[in-house]
Amino acid sequence: APAPAPPPREEPPTSPERGAPAPYFCRGALIRLEDGSLRRVEEMRTEDFVMSADRNGDLALTQCTLLRIEERGDRLALTLTYDRNRSQVELESTVEHPFFVYGRGWASYKPERTMARYGLRVQRLQVGDVCVSLVARKHAAG
Repeated sequence: APAPAPPPREEPPTSPERGAPAPYFCRGALIRLEDGSLRRVEEMRTEDFVMSADRNGDLALTQCTLLRIEERGDRLALTLTYDRNRSQVELESTVEHPFFVYGRGWASYKPERTMARYGLRVQRLQVGDVCVSLVARKHAAG
């Protein structure tokens, strides 16, 4: 699965919501693909997610469509729809947090802040974007 190569330290990585940038979003971070190869985070493609889901029976590719973005200072409230029932969920995020958008690559609400924090050049996240991620197959039923 596109999973971050483990950092050489024991403590868990800090999430982007809690201060220091998460190491797996920083430019140059290596992601181990399901076939064992490594790819830099900034070079990830939609096909990498698809192939990893196909090769790993424990993971499923999920897509969610961004319905609404509400800016709340340095945070965002995102409304997403997912699965065949078009279920909706609200997600809170930082404005610079990158999401992988189908066919476009990485995107965030404030690309300039993403560049400053992670060194990642990203597109602008927009309503209608289809974000992809890998989740445990047991959570992907629907």
